[in-house]
Amino acid sequence: MNAQMKPETEHERPISVLCWAWLDAKRKEQEAKDARVAIEGRIIESLGFLKPEGSQTIKAEGFKVEFKSGFSYKLDPKKWEEVIDLIPDGLRPVKLKIEADEPGCRFLREKEPDLWKIAAQAITATPQKVGVKVSRMED
Repeated sequence: MNAQMKPETEHERPISVLCWAWLDAKRKEQEAKDARVAIEGRIIESLGFLKPEGSQTIKAEGFKVEFKSGFSYKLDPKKWEEVIDLIPDGLRPVKLKIEADEPGCRFLREKEPDLWKIAAQAITATPQKVGVKVSRMED
């Protein structure tokens, strides 16, 4: 007599099956991203978007294609200290950003809970998504 086996649910699958599935999904995700980026390049070339900075909308063949380009800027703090006085105060293209210091928050939360209660009035702590990375171990 054959006993009927219950099909495995996602939570009952061996970890190796789940890890292989994760690696396959990441590969497919990268392939899809590479394909999309290549298609975007062909769209840019086909419609002739050449602005180094700015945006443009082009309507073609029943589609609305929106382009946006620009620059990202990164400050070298040491070099900035050398040149800051050469630029007038009102024209300096930098801003001071006040933000929560993660190690400092963690320290207060764990070691100084009374001080953390005060600081927490101005700081919101939000749980992050659990990151998962799977890699194959070599024999």
